[in-house]
Amino acid sequence: MLNEKTLKSWEELQSEIDDLITSLGDKSDSLLFRGQADSGWKLDTTMERNLKAPIYLDRYYRFAFTAKSRLETFVNLSWDIPIPPNYNKWLEEKDTLSFIDLPGYDYFAYLRHHGYPSPFLDWTVSPYIASFFAFNTATPAADKNVSFYCYLEYSDVGKIRSSDQPEIYVLGPYVKVHKRHVLQQSQYTICVELDEKCKSMYANHELVFKKDDSRQDNLWKFNIPSSERSKALGILNKMNVNSFSLFGTEDSLVESISTNEIIKNKL
Repeated sequence: MLNEKTLKSWEELQSEIDDLITSLGDKSDSLLFRGQADSGWKLDTTMERNLKAPIYLDRYYRFAFTAKSRLETFVNLSWDIPIPPNYNKWLEEKDTLSFIDLPGYDYFAYLRHHGYPSPFLDWTVSPYIASFFAFNTATPAADKNVSFYCYLEYSDVGKIRSSDQPEIYVLGPYVKVHKRHVLQQSQYTICVELDEKCKSMYANHELVFKKDDSRQDNLWKFNIPSSERSKALGILNKMNVNSFSLFGTEDSLVESISTNEIIKNKL
């Protein structure tokens, strides 16, 4: 269920987040956050942006598996994951409505962090990190908004899944991957639906949020003027939330320094 609201300032966003966390009580510990630099963008995965068409899980697995040997040779890493026929067998035998112990999770997360088209939608457990990603690359124009998302998978005692509806699955933080995963306090979701033959295919997350069911899959979308960028990044930088703290590279250090100087000198 989508709840969307347009705000006027960074301060209003902070107030909305605080109010939401207070209203949810203990359930707020399960909130996931995401920032996008343009409120007009959809909640698309990088796979959806690159492939432009739905894809079955087994086909995507074969697509990703073909890159494995070349990556292992070049980066001196290895992943012990099933060959495609064994992955297909897991798909056929697993609980239809569960994706616990997703085979190749580490490998898929690695691909996601290195720009390979991915069915993972990335989130963070930190509202400040999500705010940074909303504002960092935003164009500070008077007629532009960024978006800040809050997602709660369970708002009731449990989650009701249906075999004939697209469903979102939170994969959790426990995955061995690039250090950015830790720095950005990342978690990932996938959205899956079954075709008429009960074959699993990836689906768009927004299909789930169109359901009018307040008991599960609640999404809050706050739109904030991108003109608040300098203010937001300045405050976040004082919290040590910046490009360098989230990426830890030489390039991100240079970006953090330049962004800070631009904000400080109001260039």
